[in-house]
Amino acid sequence: MTLMKSIILKIFLLAALLYKIASAQTLYLGFHNEFSFIYTNNKYGKDVVFNPGSLYGILGIKIINEVNFETRLGYMFSMRNDYGGPEVGFYLRSPIFYKRLYFLSGINFHVNVPNNPDLISKTVLLGGIGVGAYVYKLFLLEAVYFYPIQKEYISYGPFVDNPKLSGILKLGIGFNFVH
Repeated sequence: MTLMKSIILKIFLLAALLYKIASAQTLYLGFHNEFSFIYTNNKYGKDVVFNPGSLYGILGIKIINEVNFETRLGYMFSMRNDYGGPEVGFYLRSPIFYKRLYFLSGINFHVNVPNNPDLISKTVLLGGIGVGAYVYKLFLLEAVYFYPIQKEYISYGPFVDNPKLSGILKLGIGFNFVH
């Protein structure tokens, strides 16, 4: 009987907490365009590729004291290094000093879709950390560095030295419909 009381109490407390969080929140939508510098290592050495296009839709919720949780769904268009495809990311944003500057951290799942049909696609998990600023009310700029948790993003086959992802720097321009 004690176990049952404990479970009921925990469910009640969790429900109360979720109600408190959800009732005081603001949902918002937005979009981002990001430019990326993709850092890779291959058998010839290190390489940096500039990628001029990624588009993301944003669904966010203000949690507590200007701390936001965001889900970003989008697509990174591939250039010459066969790193491109759909992405989904989950981020926390919290203000730095005052409301215009913020700290951003989160994870990003990238499903790689190489340009070359002979290559084997990989899903990559990346951890990100960065900063952003609201330039004018709803318009924002961001710089986020992503470190790959899984470094292999394409495969030429089992007996080939595949290129490895060493990091991605994304510079973003965005617009949120609620600030």
